[in-house]
Amino acid sequence: MPMKPRQITYLATFLVAVLLARSPGSAAPTPKGARIDLTKSKPDQTNNSYNLGPTGALGWMYVESGKTEEARRTLVTTVEKGSPADGKLEVGDVILGVFGQPFTTDARRTFGLAIGRAFIASTCARNRGNSGFT
Repeated sequence: MPMKPRQITYLATFLVAVLLARSPGSAAPTPKGARIDLTKSKPDQTNNSYNLGPTGALGWMYVESGKTEEARRTLVTTVEKGSPADGKLEVGDVILGVFGQPFTTDARRTFGLAIGRAFIASTCARNRGNSGFT
């Protein structure tokens, strides 16, 4: 189902809430399990980037044995022109967390849950008063 303009606006607002690191000086300490501090160095290859949901961006994260459980940061590798992420994320940005909080568990899963949370909040706000949401 295509996204409605209001849904795109809410997702774009969510993206603005994402913590980004554009310089090494703004980085949080490297959490346990973060094999590469993406704020200080970049991996040699990023061809296994993950889709960052309906944002229109792709991101690389640490993978061990095919799992992202140890990832605590996401390196933005692609931003689709005209997508909700366009103008908010840039290739090379590092996503450190969501909703003002750093990732403390699997960055891929936490990012996905945050997108769901933003979508539900936008749906509730839009429907408040006419469909039982309070």
